[in-house]
Formats: sequence, structure tokens, C-alpha cells
Amino acid sequence: MGLLNFFTQEIAIDLGTANTLIIHNDKVVVDEPSIVAMDRTTGKVIAIGRQAQQMHGKTHENIKTVRPLRDGVIADFRAAEEMIKGMIKMINPGRQLFSPQLRMVICIPSGITEVEKRAVRDSAEHAQAKEVYLIHEPMAAAIGIGIDVEEPMGNMITDAGHRGIHAPSAQHPGGRAHGRADQDRSGRGHDRARQSTTGLRGARS
Repeated sequence: MGLLNFFTQEIAIDLGTANTLIIHNDKVVVDEPSIVAMDRTTGKVIAIGRQAQQMHGKTHENIKTVRPLRDGVIADFRAAEEMIKGMIKMINPGRQLFSPQLRMVICIPSGITEVEKRAVRDSAEHAQAKEVYLIHEPMAAAIGIGIDVEEPMGNMITDAGHRGIHAPSAQHPGGRAHGRADQDRSGRGHDRARQSTTGLRGARS
């Protein structure tokens, strides 16, 4: 392992309307409700995940709970940013001598708009991500269950989640397919997504 790799942490994030998963080293290390509790007066984040869910409808009137995602995309930018930051801290709880640079692969819905993609990327970058790769959920699911997405044939992936059941196709990248990973300037987006999303195998129920 090179020195650069030692200071870099690779994670995959499945931002869901109901729950968010974070995968690191092929293991689900965070599985929390996608909810944030905030102070109505100051706007300060008080809790995220399960702690915030426990406060929903049961706390002081000055505390509100917010679900940052709606239909799989970010509806509240600031709440989403704070939620991502907080959940990343759950990976390595306690004090650390240094904070590693983060390389993230994030699943996005197949029907997402360019504006919504930008919101996801911005939230991740504000959460201290050094590199961000976006991959459509059907492609991540296909890679995760071992389908060879380079083959010149179509596969139908059924995604059953909080938003409902979706069945888009995942095809050879040369075709007009849903689920192709966003490319960065160096063109490594698809390869990075392939490597990092293998940990999603079996993670979503």
C-alpha cells in the first residue's frame, strides 16, 4: 500500500429516502435512517440517524426533524450535507490523529436531473470528499450482484425501495443505457465505481 493510499479512505454511499448506507472495505459500516434533528432557533444540527428518528414528534417544540431526501434526491441541501458529515464520522468513532482524504462513490436514481446531480456532488464535497463519483442505482446493483456490465446485452434490474419499485435496464456502456457512472475529467469514474460498489452486494434489502 502506497503512502497516498494510506491517507485516502474509499467509501460507497447509498443515499436513500428512508435509510442511508455507507460501505467501507466491502462491509456495511453505517446503516442509519436518513433523518436530521435541528434546533428551530439556531439551525444547529442536534442529532442524525437513529438518534434523530427517536426525537421525531417526541421532543421539545424548538426541535424539528428533517428528512433531507425526497424521492431519492436531495430536497434540503444543508441538512443533507450535515447528515453525510455525521454519518462519515460514524465510520471511525472517537478521535483520530488525522482525517483521511475521502474518495466517494454515491448511488443516484436513474431519473435524476443534472441540477439534482450537482446537489449530491456539492453535498459530498462540502463533507470533505476529495473525489466524488456518481453511479446510477441500477448499474451499482448490477455490478454488486456480479453482472458483467461490459457484455453487449441488456439486463433488467428491479430496485425495491422506499420510493417504490423501479425496473430500469443496465446495458453495455456503449449503448444508450441507464446506470452508467458519471465520468470525471480523467475518465476513471466508471472504473472507480466498479471497484467501490462491489461492497453494495446484498446490502440493500
